[in-house]
Amino acid sequence: MNIQKSLDKLNKEIFLAMSSHDTNTPSESKKVVKILDQMREEGYSIIMGNSESNYSIGELRVIEKLLAWITQIMYANSLKIKEFELRADEADPEIYDQQIKDAVDGLKTYRGLHPDGIAFFKIHNNAIMLKCSPYFIFEERIMYKTGLIIPGKAELGDFNFY
Repeated sequence: MNIQKSLDKLNKEIFLAMSSHDTNTPSESKKVVKILDQMREEGYSIIMGNSESNYSIGELRVIEKLLAWITQIMYANSLKIKEFELRADEADPEIYDQQIKDAVDGLKTYRGLHPDGIAFFKIHNNAIMLKCSPYFIFEERIMYKTGLIIPGKAELGDFNFY
């Protein structure tokens, strides 16, 4: 498979991972990691871009929507836990379940609107570069889904900075 097709497949798989209901969990996407490993075997380095490798305005709009829903899921889950801690038997987590459901539905909708995903990675010389996002939470989620951050550890995995 040529590098552009591999890159397109990688970007699509990242989009699917980032728009899944479990985006807020710090676990890697097996499909994404497999593609990245294959690219490494072909001799490509995986690097982190700098601020000059940002997304287009259209891509940022997609990222902002995904980020809003990811954050809503994270926040509703934390409120649900607090509800049980504070109210125990009288807890009513259903209101938070509806917020989570709304966010998951939003993620699914955006999957349909952007079936090919957006360009999270691009080719830079003989490297595959992860474009820098202005949103820390979003960038962190991408690094978890790609396996570039190892859950429970402060260090990055096999990853170079540009």
